[in-house]
Amino acid sequence: MTVAGRRWPPVIAAVAAVAVLAVLAAVSGCDNAGLSGSDKQVDHGPYIDRTSPNIGTLKYVPGGSFQRDGEADNISEVSAFWMSQYEITRAQFFTIMESDPSLLETSSGGTSDPVQRVNWYHAIAFSNKLSLAESLTPVYSVSGVSDWAGLAYSDIPTSSNANWNQATADWRANGYRLPFEMEWMWAAMGATQDSTAVWVDGANTSGWDKAFAGSTGSNAIGDYAVYKGNSGPGDTDAGDPANFRGTTRPAGSKLPNELGFYDMSGNVWEWCWDWADEYPTGPVADYPGADSGEWRILRGGGIETAEDTGAFHPGVRNAQLPQFRGGSAGFRVARSVPVVYEAGDTGPAGGIVFYDKGEYTDGWRYLEAAPASTEWANKPWGGPGTIDDGTQTGIGTGEANTLAIVAAYGDNEPLANRADYAAKLCSDLEYAPGVIFTRFTDWFLPSKDELDLMYVNLHLEGLGTFAEAWYWSSSEYGPLLAWSQFFGDGHQSGHQGGLNPDDERMVRAVRAF
Repeated sequence: MTVAGRRWPPVIAAVAAVAVLAVLAAVSGCDNAGLSGSDKQVDHGPYIDRTSPNIGTLKYVPGGSFQRDGEADNISEVSAFWMSQYEITRAQFFTIMESDPSLLETSSGGTSDPVQRVNWYHAIAFSNKLSLAESLTPVYSVSGVSDWAGLAYSDIPTSSNANWNQATADWRANGYRLPFEMEWMWAAMGATQDSTAVWVDGANTSGWDKAFAGSTGSNAIGDYAVYKGNSGPGDTDAGDPANFRGTTRPAGSKLPNELGFYDMSGNVWEWCWDWADEYPTGPVADYPGADSGEWRILRGGGIETAEDTGAFHPGVRNAQLPQFRGGSAGFRVARSVPVVYEAGDTGPAGGIVFYDKGEYTDGWRYLEAAPASTEWANKPWGGPGTIDDGTQTGIGTGEANTLAIVAAYGDNEPLANRADYAAKLCSDLEYAPGVIFTRFTDWFLPSKDELDLMYVNLHLEGLGTFAEAWYWSSSEYGPLLAWSQFFGDGHQSGHQGGLNPDDERMVRAVRAF
């Protein structure tokens, strides 16, 4: 799409096309120099806000479901999370980043105004550095960045950067992050506290189309948002639209929405984690956006956005290049609410949880068995001979075992030139459960002790739909043998690891999270 000779991202809006054009025109005025566990027990106490020594209150947002656009079947489920009550201010950004890039001519002059002229790269760097400042585990990883604490503001790209565009996230980490677009939308519409909402089958079906965050249908947007109509001198529109230069106001200078969030509409546009793309159709849960793209999502409208664009509706989407630094572009941060799983619970990948080691160490806490529908029957373990450096039997060794086996045999198992051996099948598994949009690819063949946990904690409890048969582990018993377990009585024994038809066994993949 082209507006005034500039190429703009595809904005997917829940309003008429004329409103979309107006949203784009408003943004073009900016200076141009991010698991469903909502029914689980919360580790740190449910229904309470958190306090950060650096950014103040993080409001608790309960999980729930909502209609995200005009299609009744497009229902999003969001797990509980925390999000900063205010947009990140100039002072807060300076404390963490030792720099304030905000344009003074689009600020009221105080450091309590929201920071602006930050790109998406700045926002994720701030999140990681804030996490480290508060002894939390950073969420984001960027190739080439190994010392986030020592990362200087000047080291962050201001032009397109392939490594930063390919940033990855560990959603299990307890640190700060940008909200998902669906989380932002749920919070903006008032979530479960929206007293004007229409509820259908437990989902808020009308909040997406509210006039602004906090709207009841009869209150005034000027009481809740800093926008084009009141961001000029004297809390007014500055007049000539072509030359309009509004200014931000201190974060929280207007009224909050139903959940207590300030400036969800107006003041500055807010970066989200998501790549911009068409929504998937139908229900989704904890949807983190597309896997890749060119543009990142911005939400909420800003000081140069006019009321008649419809940009303040919680359902309206906007996007920009991740390196974009607009005089009306800022952000707020979120944190995931940790959940506790028990044996038998459905895991985030759609399998069934069978082990909890009690805390997150080495990047994981739980083991999850893949659904029975993914199970394989009558498969060989692999080829003959001992794996270089050997394999292990303990809990937490299955993934390394699987990688070693696949590295040894590759795609062509040496005895029959075939690639359907146990470890390769598990490592190649991709599974997208139910309404969860993400495909999980981190499966492996369980070790001897992990396999026994599956037998004791699932099969003996009548869970997991296992066969009364032998199952392979990823642990070697000897040069020509591998450990397997009979799920009829729990007996473990070594069996030939090659392709003897008498020694083909069942295979069930697992993953750690």
